Amino acid sequence: SLRKGEKVAIVGRTGAGKSTLALIISGFLRPSSGDMTINGIDAGEYNLPNPKIAYVPHEAPIFSDMTLKDNIVLGRNVDEDELLSAIEICELEELKDRLDVVVGRGGAGLSDGQKQRINLARAVLDKPYVIILDEALSAVDSKTESRIFRNLYRHFPEATFIVISHRLSTIMYCDRIVVMDEGRIVGQGTHEELMKTNKTYKDLVEKQVITEK
Repeated sequence: SLRKGEKVAIVGRTGAGKSTLALIISGFLRPSSGDMTINGIDAGEYNLPNPKIAYVPHEAPIFSDMTLKDNIVLGRNVDEDELLSAIEICELEELKDRLDVVVGRGGAGLSDGQKQRINLARAVLDKPYVIILDEALSAVDSKTESRIFRNLYRHFPEATFIVISHRLSTIMYCDRIVVMDEGRIVGQGTHEELMKTNKTYKDLVEKQVITEK
């Protein structure tokens, strides 16, 4: 169950089921047993695609022969202030002067981190109630990622955030950390609580599956 305004991190080794859980939360998959509720509503009852639930994966598709602006807006009716706000939230100010530049094949000229931030800006424009970030900023340095999360939390104070990340700096400030192992939830709590009570989580930190950077 996820509450309005809650920030939840999901952690675990590769293959632990983190992305599957994120897809269940987003409503794209149905759980084989049990229920998943978001703000008191069953996740499966949301009509998909639902712009109020944003699922942002680590893959960031960039469309060639379109301008940077069109790559962010994707045909939606967005005014200039909304676009600039999304750019600032996602720390993309370095691209402000290139919005009318046509993107080359495969996003030539853009770093992987810029591509991920463009993908996130698309979600920001939808003003979602639920934002699911599945290693969505894995190619961005940790300091920039921290600034982006602060921007998101400040701009969407009532949104529910689900964050899948291997960075300790990202997850430890979430309200709740969900620990997964072999497709099961094996623990929940804060960073401090889990370090004391959950061996799986402690191992993830000590063996640097969860790292500072």
